[in-house]
Amino acid sequence: MRLLAGMLALIACLWALAAHGAEEPAEREGTTFESTLAVVNGRAITRSRVEHRIALLRNNPAFKDTQVSVQRALQMEIDRVLIVQEAEREFPEAARQRLRALAEKHSAGSADPRKPALSAQRVNVDSLYEDYLIQTYIQTKINNAINVTPQEIKSHYKTNIEAYRIPESVTIRQVLVRLENRTPEQAKSIAETAAKRLESGEDFADVARDLSEGPYTSSGGLWPLQKPGAFITDVKKTALSLAVGQTSAPFESPLGWHIVRVEEHTAAAMRPFNEVQGKIRSNLFALKRKQAETALVTRLRVNAVITFPDG
Repeated sequence: MRLLAGMLALIACLWALAAHGAEEPAEREGTTFESTLAVVNGRAITRSRVEHRIALLRNNPAFKDTQVSVQRALQMEIDRVLIVQEAEREFPEAARQRLRALAEKHSAGSADPRKPALSAQRVNVDSLYEDYLIQTYIQTKINNAINVTPQEIKSHYKTNIEAYRIPESVTIRQVLVRLENRTPEQAKSIAETAAKRLESGEDFADVARDLSEGPYTSSGGLWPLQKPGAFITDVKKTALSLAVGQTSAPFESPLGWHIVRVEEHTAAAMRPFNEVQGKIRSNLFALKRKQAETALVTRLRVNAVITFPDG
């Protein structure tokens, strides 16, 4: 689980890091001014690099409410280094040079004025270069290899047909006269007064604003579109028995006395395949991509030499 979470988190934040030109801490192999938390195939991952990753994640909306531990961020950095190393082995020198040139172009003018300009810009270039390496590797080695067939899409639709059901829904207006602080007879009398005003041709919304004590009184008693299960039993039963545009007689419930008018009623139905096949394809593609990413990192970790000098 830690491996999968780390990989998914890594992929989720890569584009955001590249877009913002994220600057990595100045760390180089062989430095002695800060501790090394891990060494991946000879490349050191320092504490400052991990702490920087934590800061980036906390600023990423995808991790807004997530506590990011040092250990989790370290595992993400290990995965990142492994993919960078694999990409550098796979890609020819010319391709790597193009990505390096792209990083240098996009980092122009981004140096921190509080630091020596060349040093700060070089760190930024290195970070962007790694981002571009990872993005390009995933696109060419994973995304381009994924194929979602029409048969898979149709099979998913049939197997998960209930997920594409459009539930029955009802929009109502309601006058509710509550029982609190009055007798049942008094509540019934007010409801009957409301019914007479409606029978005389007054607008339901006006009557509701004057007499209703239920939800959405300020909007003329108009409820948003709801599944019938959102209503109490007596209101649900009455609403489903009425045609669109029809108004009920006053009726009683444990809450008080009600008058209900049905504004809209949509029967349950299935979303047609043609309407959802694009979404299904996207979901299946994302699932296959996650599986491939996890398999990639698992393979790279199995063949890697990873040590933890401080642990």
